[in-house]
Amino acid sequence: MLSLTQNVAAGTNQKPIRLRPRTSDQISRFLEKTDLVYDLLNGFGSPLNVIFPDAIEENIKSFENVYKKHLLRGRIYFTSKPCKSKALARKASLFNIGADVSSSGSLEHVLAAGFSPDRIEATGPKNVDYILKCLQLDVLLNADSVAELHLIKDLHGKLGLSRKARVMVRLTGFSSPRMHFTPQDGTFGTHIKDIPQVFDWLFSNKENIDFKGFSFHLNDINDQQKLVAMENSLELTFAAIKKGLAPKGIDIGGGFSIQYAESAEDYAAYIEYLKKSVVGKVDSQVWNNGGLGYKDHNGVVVGGPLFMDHAPARTKGDELDYLLGQKAIAFGKSTFASIIRDSLLELYVEPGRALMDQCGITLSRVAFLKKSTWGETLVGLEMNRSNIHSLQIKNLCEPVIVPRSDRREINRNGFYLIGNLCLAYDMIQYNKIYPDSLPQRGDAIAFINTASYMMDFTESEMLMHPVAEKVAIRERDGKFQWGHDKNYLPISA
Repeated sequence: MLSLTQNVAAGTNQKPIRLRPRTSDQISRFLEKTDLVYDLLNGFGSPLNVIFPDAIEENIKSFENVYKKHLLRGRIYFTSKPCKSKALARKASLFNIGADVSSSGSLEHVLAAGFSPDRIEATGPKNVDYILKCLQLDVLLNADSVAELHLIKDLHGKLGLSRKARVMVRLTGFSSPRMHFTPQDGTFGTHIKDIPQVFDWLFSNKENIDFKGFSFHLNDINDQQKLVAMENSLELTFAAIKKGLAPKGIDIGGGFSIQYAESAEDYAAYIEYLKKSVVGKVDSQVWNNGGLGYKDHNGVVVGGPLFMDHAPARTKGDELDYLLGQKAIAFGKSTFASIIRDSLLELYVEPGRALMDQCGITLSRVAFLKKSTWGETLVGLEMNRSNIHSLQIKNLCEPVIVPRSDRREINRNGFYLIGNLCLAYDMIQYNKIYPDSLPQRGDAIAFINTASYMMDFTESEMLMHPVAEKVAIRERDGKFQWGHDKNYLPISA
């Protein structure tokens, strides 16, 4: 059901569409504790990141249930890259999952959180220090290039280790005769055309290298392209077996979606309204008529969205279930799940964003209200774009206003959120939003679902503004307990 709040735009009877955020029951209950929200903001300052570690359990189960459904073996990896929260990592370590790290520092982070080395996989660009730590700890190394394979072998020899280095090989350059697409250039992986030489190298180094299988990690691709990557990976896996190698499984990476918008119907209506604004049928909905990727070409909308899908058809484990249930044509039309299972292979996945769904929010405080040059209402916050910003994840959903009092001013014309930097481009969100009421100075604003790739992924002390503190929240018997994220205990003590 659409919520309509603004006066009729010029030349149309349609009113602007609100895009509310999908909010968990736990986060909603927390935001109803107004005194607690303001105590935390007053005590730690604005902005403040609030972590809900208990929410990760439901996300893990979403993937575990798919493994059980298809009778698959393997491992789900908690990816530490999207968020620096220590509480989330400590909570995740209690479950039967692994940890995917992407730097020497993140390796130390998950070790301290409770992950043993046999549960850790190392990805990302690797220097000598990073590789040495992984070899000494016997961490699984997901090699990104041929050069990295040679470096792993060289360092393994210099360390004089008696055990083999556990290695996977990351792939890129996928293709299929049944599907034509124009792939983008990428920085991850070894091209599949170079794998015959990799086979020879792996076979000649079997005494020192324990080859565990192939992996890939693809961002911003459709399901059909991911299925091609899965099919290519399986083809190369069986080719490796014929070469005398013993791969254990395939790693299909992450990229699993979550839903940011409360309603898929509202999201679809919002996008149509946004497109209408681009061609002038309704008032502009983007700062300085930016369009967020859409453009006006003689009255026709062209271009594409420069933001993520806020209401995908499938999310988290449901998306994995869909992929595994598809038929791999190159293998006699068997499903991917049956091929992996019946071949006694294991499946590895690296959900990052999907394991952090509803695990965090970012609180801020309203600093001022003013008018822009063109008369738009601007709500200035005690935060900046680096506190809640990612180049590839633009969240268009309106935040939740937590007012200090019942004194409300009806929001008739929408407003933009801006930050506290002395920079003209410090927009917290580039789209206009339409909550029921206009916030007042001192009110709290809560951005929902910011744990993954938003709350501290690009954060910096820009212009000497401090970065946000983190607190972790535990709910027990209807009461909320909080503590520093770094001091979080996964049990009540």
